[in-house]
Amino acid sequence: MSEWYRWDTLAEAQACLNYVNNHPKLPVVGVNAATKKPAPDKQQTTQWASEVIECNDGKFGFPRVTTAWLDSLGITQEERDTFLATFNPTIEEFDPAWIPAAEEYNVR
Repeated sequence: MSEWYRWDTLAEAQACLNYVNNHPKLPVVGVNAATKKPAPDKQQTTQWASEVIECNDGKFGFPRVTTAWLDSLGITQEERDTFLATFNPTIEEFDPAWIPAAEEYNVR
């Protein structure tokens, strides 16, 4: 399973997702697997999550940005701490009970 960022209101969750999806280090350009060189004509990661999910318990959230992804983008610990202080998410292990059709959202 994965960890999620969660909030009590849609507005809080949406503000955070907008920040993440509009971060200056996006889009992430793909790399050719054989040469390890940038391949801008290939698939790019243009957003972290496509939408905020309303959970059955009345909270709102989306999958947490992984440490590996943050590391690959060169996000410093100071930037991470500022992000958490600014958006103040609750970080929880994903529970499939939050969403009746979790597979609809491709959540694992």
